[in-house]
Amino acid sequence: MRRKLSIVVLLHLVFSLTAAAQYRDLASESFERAQRRLQKDDYEGAIADFTKVITLSVVRGGDTRDSARFNSNQETSNHDTITFVSPLVAEAYGGRGLARFRTGHLADAIADCDRALSLNPGLTQVYNNRGVMLRIAGDLEGAIADFDRSINLQPKDAKIYENRGNVLFDKGNAQAAFADFERAIALNPRIAAFYCSRGQAFLDLGDADRGLADCDHAIALEPSFARAFFCRGTALYAKKDFAGTIAAFKRTIELDPKMAAVHGNLGWVLLLLGKKAEAEAEFAECVRLDPSMQPKLEKVIREAKGGREKE
Repeated sequence: MRRKLSIVVLLHLVFSLTAAAQYRDLASESFERAQRRLQKDDYEGAIADFTKVITLSVVRGGDTRDSARFNSNQETSNHDTITFVSPLVAEAYGGRGLARFRTGHLADAIADCDRALSLNPGLTQVYNNRGVMLRIAGDLEGAIADFDRSINLQPKDAKIYENRGNVLFDKGNAQAAFADFERAIALNPRIAAFYCSRGQAFLDLGDADRGLADCDHAIALEPSFARAFFCRGTALYAKKDFAGTIAAFKRTIELDPKMAAVHGNLGWVLLLLGKKAEAEAEFAECVRLDPSMQPKLEKVIREAKGGREKE
């Protein structure tokens, strides 16, 4: 009897492992397809495939009849005991979080990153991505903590240093931000964005000449990089070269007409020069692109009018 029972148990175990392997194969196919869709900016398709990976990669209750209940339209639940979780699940949550972020679902994206890191705390890129999300959500301390973790895991990833530097800059710590931008450039001196970031730090630290030089270097590296021209306009404004500022801002708009802040800054300079009609057109476009800019623009207009009255 004991021998017969042992054979039955052994056969059941083999059957369960075979079914789990089949689910892993399907999950792997969906995962690879999701990554391809993510690279092609097909975010909705990527979300669907990453969700399928999550569903297929969990086996519950030690019985293949339980695992067969799950399909691509179902999320995992917390009601049954999980007996197998594929390593793909953590990366699928991380990938879905990025795709959700790209579609504007910030809270869901952060929640997915939380799940990914709870399953695998070693996912460097997910820490970096969540840091970017937390910065947008206004949690600057949380963002810095995530970038710190990401750097500890991958100390030679230049982009993470720039990301952390941007948050430090947001917090008003230009000196610490400058150090991170320096590190990013040392690791990869061919990325134009790094020079834009360091250029802004130079400006904040009162060195307009070196700030302008960094912006010009960014343009040399990437002549169609809109942010580099915006950076250049800011540097020229600091040097009181208003004609150059206007030209740089207009070039920025030519390259990327949807940058609301550029329209606002251009409007400010035009208003200072007494070109009211042109300035109001830029302000209107700024608010159209980003309605949240309205209070800031009203303050800017009051300051500009006040400055002209004192003159």
